Amino acid sequence: MMSHWTRLARVRFPEFRYLMETSAAQNLRDTSVSMQQGAPFPSADELAAFYKSYRAQRASHLPGIDWELADRVLSKMAPVTPDEDTAVWGVILETRAHPNLEYTVCDACERLAIPVQVIHGISNREFILGTRIAELVEAGQVVLTEIDDTEFSVDAYNGMFMAPDFWQRLKGRKKILVFQTDSILCPGSDFTLSDFMGFDYIGSAWKYEANPEINFRGGNGGFSLRDWRSSVECLTQFPPADWPSSEDKYFAFHMELLGAKVANSHDSLRFSSEKWFFYKSFGAHQVSRMSPVVLGLFIDYCPEATRIADDKEVDRNLLRRIRARMKSFVLRRALDKSVQAGL
Repeated sequence: MMSHWTRLARVRFPEFRYLMETSAAQNLRDTSVSMQQGAPFPSADELAAFYKSYRAQRASHLPGIDWELADRVLSKMAPVTPDEDTAVWGVILETRAHPNLEYTVCDACERLAIPVQVIHGISNREFILGTRIAELVEAGQVVLTEIDDTEFSVDAYNGMFMAPDFWQRLKGRKKILVFQTDSILCPGSDFTLSDFMGFDYIGSAWKYEANPEINFRGGNGGFSLRDWRSSVECLTQFPPADWPSSEDKYFAFHMELLGAKVANSHDSLRFSSEKWFFYKSFGAHQVSRMSPVVLGLFIDYCPEATRIADDKEVDRNLLRRIRARMKSFVLRRALDKSVQAGL
């Protein structure tokens, strides 16, 4: 039965309908002739048709993927001795001398007590060694992996994450916490990393697609927890050469086809805040996407977010803050009730 909170949220807030949408992967599973005939996955033709449809609907917004550059970078990336035992390894790929790099790496190591693999460029090696990260390298808490970043780009980043060789060059073999310099951990959270260890993929709840039939579960990969084995299996079962979008949507979509545990919006909102702030989330990513009012409320909860807010002005108007809090309360209750009811 639909609760009062669910009915109210459906009527008042359009984003609630998105948050409860069936994912693109589930839509494909439901309509796949191959799966209905007993095949474990949709056929190559069915996948190709979905890729084509998605590409057509998102043509002006699709990120680039530079496979050739990614291959060249990976060919010079040193192999590592895998760590089969540690439950979680942090991973950050950053080739810039970014002012947040030291903070994000040290915070992950010290607050979460996990080792971190920093994949860096030739150009920012000296910058890194001049920060407190160098002490963590000496202590064995950080492993530096250097790549040739002479031509590196965002398009190559996408290509590397979708390359099987990249995953073989990661130290971790269990859970991988991927983070970037625009992500932070929230000390006052109601949640800990252990609350999300059962997921094969969970990231920050991302902006919904204009067409509900191509919505994705999982969340933004810029701050995400991923299962190493499921990621590798994904690349084996679904070669990504024809995938038209970003690496995080590739994994979120195809892991769900595999039957892996991919987070829904309710879980992603607890894991990391990005556009919305409904729960005292474990972390946050790209908070500048929040409205000025919501960003002000989030910074009140997690002052560390000022580091990644891109100097965006916040709105502290009392009436608008009260309205935003009420909206958050209604949506949070509606999401909780809907999940409890199995909707």
